[in-house]
Amino acid sequence: MDSDCVPTENLLTGYLMANKGAIAYAGNIKSVGNGILSNYYISQEILIPLKTENIERKFVPQYLITANCLVLKKAFDEINGFNENIKIAGGEDVDLGLRLSRIGRLEFAFNSIAKHNFNDGIIGFINRFQRYGKGNRIIEDIYGTEMKPTIFKPNKKNIWNSFFAKLQWLFLLIGYLKMNKMIKKQND
Repeated sequence: MDSDCVPTENLLTGYLMANKGAIAYAGNIKSVGNGILSNYYISQEILIPLKTENIERKFVPQYLITANCLVLKKAFDEINGFNENIKIAGGEDVDLGLRLSRIGRLEFAFNSIAKHNFNDGIIGFINRFQRYGKGNRIIEDIYGTEMKPTIFKPNKKNIWNSFFAKLQWLFLLIGYLKMNKMIKKQND
């Protein structure tokens, strides 16, 4: 769990209920606050991994977000933990989850809830998504997959979510382009 998260009384019991023999579980994130930005983060499921269908047509996490996840120590050790070459708080948890998914099954544990403090305002929003954009570019470099941010529609359509979705895309793109420039400079 991240340092800016608060456990709920069902954090651990939610994982126990989800125990299905997976090597890692993606927990659920709710917001500590209830402001416009907090509501946007939650409605967009910013700290919930992308869902993908497995062969049984069941939704499973494509990767992990370490704001709230549970990883078996044996699996964590087998992949040598976090990638120490990722020096920013952006992309390191996605990389961890992708590497874990190569050696075993990931599952959701939606009843395991932690609350995240999103009360860092618009400056925190800008910094967070620039960092995530940089992380996207790092993941792109590691996995050879296209991670350049594209415009998207909010999950829950209203004027604020539409506005913040455009801002999110813009700051993801700025971070992505900054990291792209850094990577090109290193490779020259």
